Amino acid sequence: MGGKSYAVLIDALRYCHKEMYRGLIIRKSSPMLKELIGVSRSLYPKAFPGAKYNKSENVWYFPSGATIEFGYLDKEEDVERYQGLPYSYIAFDEVQHQRSPDGFIYLMSRLRSADPEITCYMRCTANPGGAPWVKEMFIDPAEPNVTFERNGLTYKFIPASLTDNPYLDTPDEEGGMSPYRKMLMALPEVERKQLLDGDWAIDKDTAFVFNRAIHTTDEIPPLHWSHVCAMDYGYNDPAAVLWAAVDPATGQCVVYRELELIKHYALDWGKEIRKTERENYEDMINFDRIIDWSLFKITGHTGPSIREDLFKLGIAPRPADRSREAGWNQVHTRLAINEHTEEPMLLIHSSCEKLIDQLESAKIDEKKPDDIDQRRLSSKGRVHHWDLLDALRYLLMSRPQQSSFNQRSLDIKLESNGFDKYRSYFK
Repeated sequence: MGGKSYAVLIDALRYCHKEMYRGLIIRKSSPMLKELIGVSRSLYPKAFPGAKYNKSENVWYFPSGATIEFGYLDKEEDVERYQGLPYSYIAFDEVQHQRSPDGFIYLMSRLRSADPEITCYMRCTANPGGAPWVKEMFIDPAEPNVTFERNGLTYKFIPASLTDNPYLDTPDEEGGMSPYRKMLMALPEVERKQLLDGDWAIDKDTAFVFNRAIHTTDEIPPLHWSHVCAMDYGYNDPAAVLWAAVDPATGQCVVYRELELIKHYALDWGKEIRKTERENYEDMINFDRIIDWSLFKITGHTGPSIREDLFKLGIAPRPADRSREAGWNQVHTRLAINEHTEEPMLLIHSSCEKLIDQLESAKIDEKKPDDIDQRRLSSKGRVHHWDLLDALRYLLMSRPQQSSFNQRSLDIKLESNGFDKYRSYFK
């Protein structure tokens, strides 16, 4: 709305009078480049008469010998297109579509020039929403328009809104609201706040409604509650464990501890689980343990299964219900505020930072709206494999949400006739 894509196209022309200049403008996919290329066709020949566009290469060639290339970066292997190539200027248009910062970080290594008169730098444009790493890397560290430093490099977030683009925000013939502003005002709340208000804290693709102020606790549940231990094993993918307890009076589930390990054999993983429980004086608790049922398979032709390795350590899990949609529905249901207790039926201890990160970062699958997008996503310096969320799903499916006796009694009391309608049974 602030004309950021146009700004990138013009900014890329800064050193096109220099022979050694190489510019690169990136979008997520090749089809997304069409509009940018179309605009460049109307701008570049006017700025530099004689500039020629090579359609097969997606490259502009300028009379000085400078070039500006239009490229895409979606999958991990796409970075191979830019290996060994030096660029003086690199711009990511709509960088929020990049699921991780890996491509951005890699292309930083391509930023160089043999001409000392060319200053090398990168630019990114973005709208609120999309991958959380963009907000964490560029928005959160400092106030808007304030330069900050990271690893010897300087960064700055420059906000832009509809009011910065008078061509889009021109009042209508009667002096009222511009047509484009009217269109933005008519959008659903999330999209309106993102595009009109520039709200980076809201995201329509977020899978779960999780609020730290509501859904976290600093209290450890008592030992006499029913305790559950949910596990999801992996070797290269993280092996995850969640410990939780269920309030017998209300049914509220409190996840109070997490463990995430990588490249641990099953027996070593089991030892870490038992060690964690001993250190917290929980080794005598009779945990109801749940694990992904696929791990009951034999690890080799004659070797023990992972379950058998765990059983040697006194860990005897039962198979988990792996239903994805039903499991995520349990997460949604328990995160909702209970109308009687005015509290959610799921609390996460504040020390479970990785699980909280995954709850906040998970996105809805575009093709399966009742499932989460299983592709790995970076946020807060970590790459999420969703292992802890899977363990949470197993845990809650082992304790499906249902009303307690106290709650059912309260439901009866709150009916319009109270107990009056039942008293006739006891006359």
